[in-house]
Amino acid sequence: MHPNAHLMINLADGDANGVLDFRGIPGFTLPRGVDWVGLECYTGAANCKANMDALRPLLPANGRTWIITAGTTGYGTESYLVADAQAMYDWASIDPAVIGMLGFVWSKSILCPPDCTHPAVKELPLLLAKYRQLGDLITGRGNIAPKTDAECPPP
Repeated sequence: MHPNAHLMINLADGDANGVLDFRGIPGFTLPRGVDWVGLECYTGAANCKANMDALRPLLPANGRTWIITAGTTGYGTESYLVADAQAMYDWASIDPAVIGMLGFVWSKSILCPPDCTHPAVKELPLLLAKYRQLGDLITGRGNIAPKTDAECPPP
């Protein structure tokens, strides 16, 4: 019914050692038809890039990835998460196979229970500001000049 839809799979790091689990499966291949892959990148930009480099030969022609970044202090302090979000953007923005970044998780209520203690993006003002800044860079919203009075005549 949707001939232009993309099939997506998410690759996880179940033991949080920084190495996505697919790397430990001998002969792993992506399921047929999958052309978008989500990479759970909760243990830092360097680990994420290493996982992306391992995934790259498995991607089909025109395959793309979504980077899923840590958005809760369960993975580090707010200042660490801010620096890591920037580091993720720095390498991902120049990698042609990366089509986007997602911060996981928006609100700590999504993880509660079992984790009701670690604030997430919504509750972390510096991290929220960083993701907004990166979003503006990605969408170009930060580069839009305000309209002049001539372009916006009074009603």
